[in-house]
Amino acid sequence: MKMDKPEEAFEKKIKQVARAFPYPQAPKLVVFKKQRRYHAIWVGVLVLLASLLAVPPVRAAVAEFLQIGVIRIYATEASLPLALATKSPVEARPIAATQESDAAFGLDGEMSLEEARAKALFPILLPGEPADLGLPDKVFHLYLDGGEAVLLAWLDPQDSQQVAISLWLLGPGVYAGKGPPERILETSVNNARAVWMEGEHVLLFQIGPGAGIHRFVPRNVLIWETRDVTYRLEGDFSLQEALLIAESLR
Repeated sequence: MKMDKPEEAFEKKIKQVARAFPYPQAPKLVVFKKQRRYHAIWVGVLVLLASLLAVPPVRAAVAEFLQIGVIRIYATEASLPLALATKSPVEARPIAATQESDAAFGLDGEMSLEEARAKALFPILLPGEPADLGLPDKVFHLYLDGGEAVLLAWLDPQDSQQVAISLWLLGPGVYAGKGPPERILETSVNNARAVWMEGEHVLLFQIGPGAGIHRFVPRNVLIWETRDVTYRLEGDFSLQEALLIAESLR
């Protein structure tokens, strides 16, 4: 029998060891497998969401409300929080529940425009339209749950107990909810998304645990947000008139 030379025997031994050596998997292959697994998970999540949204009750739940700035507008009576589910006044401490067009308001915090501007953490803008509107007759600065608000009111020249135009300025962190009006229309104010609401509805501001401002609103309202301030304009005017007022704020 022919014997291998020493160098040939050594080479055969190296090949045997090499074939039996447990090489680790390539790192790129491991990353690819993980990425593929995560991709499969996300595909599953998207498929699940799509199937849920195909169910009418789930679609309805997703579309229960419309959010503009800090104001949440509930689309149906069934979606209303308990505090908004009735048009009758609820207990509100220390602020009374009144009708929005009532000039008395029942609010604490009435002050001059200059005082309110010194207190507020955001600029208090005034409408330039209508041209003869002038300065607000009543100004309130309020600390609500989570933030602050300013209310400007212009009284009816024919009846000083009624408000012709009111403008709420709501800072970041405030919670406000509105009950379903008769009609909701999406529009824009200076290219910012806005909502126009027609018909009777309710308005709620939370001012603390178990306390809030609760109002019955009988008139039309325009809502929009600019630079983290949510504006709510109310009065007996058309959408075109409301947009004219809103876009004239300076």
